Amino acid sequence: MCWNLEVSIIFSILELSTIIFLWYRNYSVRDRCYALFFLLVFFIEFSEIFLWITVPESGEFEGKCPSANVFFTSMTYFVAWMQPLGINLYCLFSTIKKQDKSKFYMSVSLASFDYLLHIISYFMEWGEVGSQKNCSVTYGKTDNLHWEWQYNREWYFPNTYNYFVLSIIPFMFYRPWRALINFMFPYMTTLLITFLVFEDSVFPSTWCWTALMILIFFVLDPWTVERDSFKSCFVRKNKKNIESKTPNDLSVSQSEQENLNDDQIDDEIDSRSYDDNEESD
Repeated sequence: MCWNLEVSIIFSILELSTIIFLWYRNYSVRDRCYALFFLLVFFIEFSEIFLWITVPESGEFEGKCPSANVFFTSMTYFVAWMQPLGINLYCLFSTIKKQDKSKFYMSVSLASFDYLLHIISYFMEWGEVGSQKNCSVTYGKTDNLHWEWQYNREWYFPNTYNYFVLSIIPFMFYRPWRALINFMFPYMTTLLITFLVFEDSVFPSTWCWTALMILIFFVLDPWTVERDSFKSCFVRKNKKNIESKTPNDLSVSQSEQENLNDDQIDDEIDSRSYDDNEESD
């Protein structure tokens, strides 16, 4: 995963700061909850701090692995394979009011079933490969950190392929459509650079860099992926006139606001945005 202990610490701090920023930046409780999905990214990075501290020096555990290493390696298994489900749920709940959410039900069901299979594979007796136990080790010229999980990869294969397919599917129905491009660009860029410059053992670092780039994207360019209602959140928070401040004339008048709560105002703004986009298409 990440290159070393220092990188894991720095990325953990950056990701936690991003989550806190996303939480306080949004005005309505519903929009704030979306920041919680990124905890699935932060927990992996945070766990790797302890994995780097406890990683066996020889790079081979041979049945001997610090208990802290075993614990956090096990936790990364459940969190990592939960990420596609988290992405699907994020897209489902953040979809604007008038869009047909039934399109997401199938991808959420597939992601849930995929996660269930991983849990079953982990706890079944034949999930263990010989005497191998959960342990994170380093190998390769760059001594990159790798998770070694005890579950049987041959029984449930190809899991990495499923991971990325299930993560991409919901963005095909998400609006605005450019969200898919913004989601794939960081991953494809880091993967291409890693493939051309480094050896195969460095490939897991692609996840680390991609996760950080996606979080940074949500901070620097929120209007591209997030709901249009964010454009007026600070205006409402400061009790100013939305009609004169909301971009693209996606406005809700003061008289309308008096009869709506924060989430209802969000729905109204996003619905008008969706109607305008449908007409332009």
